[in-house]
Amino acid sequence: MSTARASQPNTGRNPAASSTSIPVWATIICDSGPIAKGKAWFFDSADAEYDNYIFKDLPIGSDRGPFLRGSNLAKVQINLRSTDILSFGFLNNIQDEKRQGLSLLNPASTTVKRDLSSYLGDVKELHYFSGGALLETGFAWNAFHDEYRPQGSAPFIITPTINQGNYFEAFNGTSRRAQGIANLFLRPFTNWGRHEIKIGTEIDQINFTQRYTDRPVELLRPDGTLFRQSVLPPLTLLDRNNFETSAYLEDRWSPTDRLLVEPGIRLDWDEIVRRPLFSPRIAGTYALGTERNTKLSAGIGTYYERTHLDYLARALTGPRLDYYYDATGTTLTGPPVVTNFFVDQPTLREPRFLNWSLGIEHKFPAAIYGAVEYLQKTGKDGFIFQNLNTSSILSGNYVLTNTRRDHYRSVQVTARKHFRGDYNVYGAFTHSYAHSNAVVDYSLNAPIFSPQTGGPLPWDVPNRFISWGWFPTPFKRIDLVYSLDYRTGFPWTAVNENQQIVGAPYSHRFPSVFLFNPGLEFRFTFRGYALALRGVAEDVTDRQNPIFVNNNVDSPNYGAYGGFYGRAFTARIRFLGRK
Repeated sequence: MSTARASQPNTGRNPAASSTSIPVWATIICDSGPIAKGKAWFFDSADAEYDNYIFKDLPIGSDRGPFLRGSNLAKVQINLRSTDILSFGFLNNIQDEKRQGLSLLNPASTTVKRDLSSYLGDVKELHYFSGGALLETGFAWNAFHDEYRPQGSAPFIITPTINQGNYFEAFNGTSRRAQGIANLFLRPFTNWGRHEIKIGTEIDQINFTQRYTDRPVELLRPDGTLFRQSVLPPLTLLDRNNFETSAYLEDRWSPTDRLLVEPGIRLDWDEIVRRPLFSPRIAGTYALGTERNTKLSAGIGTYYERTHLDYLARALTGPRLDYYYDATGTTLTGPPVVTNFFVDQPTLREPRFLNWSLGIEHKFPAAIYGAVEYLQKTGKDGFIFQNLNTSSILSGNYVLTNTRRDHYRSVQVTARKHFRGDYNVYGAFTHSYAHSNAVVDYSLNAPIFSPQTGGPLPWDVPNRFISWGWFPTPFKRIDLVYSLDYRTGFPWTAVNENQQIVGAPYSHRFPSVFLFNPGLEFRFTFRGYALALRGVAEDVTDRQNPIFVNNNVDSPNYGAYGGFYGRAFTARIRFLGRK
């Protein structure tokens, strides 16, 4: 679920990495069958996994982060009559992490214990009309619970080198969504080609509640004297709601057997923005050549983002008071500076994107498929906070605005080949650009001091190549598998001892990442079940791919990378079904 405030201070962490992980065990159990023959069926799948994240550059004894997760999916289908099918589903997930946030700057004592759980229940009914139309109706309810707690009650202290004590905040939050849908698939008809029209609507009720318990945070200078103390409201209770409704109309039109055109329009409305939002879109494909080995595709459309309640909730958290001290660390330099977040809800507009793409795919000799696709997304009216205080970046009134503009574009080249026996090899190279005019995400409890400015987004990766394959070997029932991933490193931001951005945000980058993971899979049967034992050498080249960096320019270890991946060997058993 989304939280109104960031759960950890800025640590210069790779935004998409976790750490070196050793799966201790993982298991999947599936069962299915008839309840009443020809009338009702059930399916149930449960899985669980326990991992131990190991940070090789941390001291032994405090270098591991245990992680446990599990889930269960249950489904029931009932044939009420030949024209009606009723289905039920229930999915629940749990996750427990003992030391979330463990890194070079955050030793074990400063991490949090985090528990996550989620539930999704749904009921759906399909009704077939005698004329050929199909009506799908359904209702779903889901809930997410997120909770984290410090390891103890010691004061939380930030130094240029390492954080100390226990994390300053405890959090407990729940979000809920009730959703109803109705989709009508009209009977296909012919008029200047074949038409398949689909009409649908959706209604959502969303609510989230959050509770924060905070303690003061102390920032020290390199010499150990107190530089700043930040005081947050000791208790914050948030409760926000939103009601959303939408409707759409879509047509799959085939004027000829070579051409497919899909025009559509969507209407959205919610009780926060309170404006009808119309988003037209159209896409199409065309097959070339006598053998139709070449396919052209193109599409363009307007897409509106859902209203993010976490932005609105920041205005409910109260002020932050920052007390600054002189060089001795004992005398205040003046009254506290005050920071507030505000939202003028009636003035907000819904963020929107204009997306368009163009691609070509061709079947080459030897059944090799190649494709080139260009994709562009241009966002406007994005939510972002702006500081109204132009005289200082250290405090002020932050107001939510629609001034963010995002730009993404990419060119992707892919190739794939399918071999007899369900073996495949795939490769893709993507060159992309992801920038915005406003990349500083201000937060009350993880303050970053800087004027709002543009730059690359945290997930910007200009170059990436991925590949995977599955091949037979001379040995019966043994296959060779591999995956490969090479990409540009993610950007990171340098700060000083006061968490002021030094230079441009996200102007530094992690080293490029390279991961090559070969493995073998042995297929066998056991008591009538088909199983596969797969062993993989993770990061077989032992490439040192860091996931943390010390981004504090006042630290003697500034620029030091850590949390390196390392070579590891994993084994998993896959359940393939009944023999």
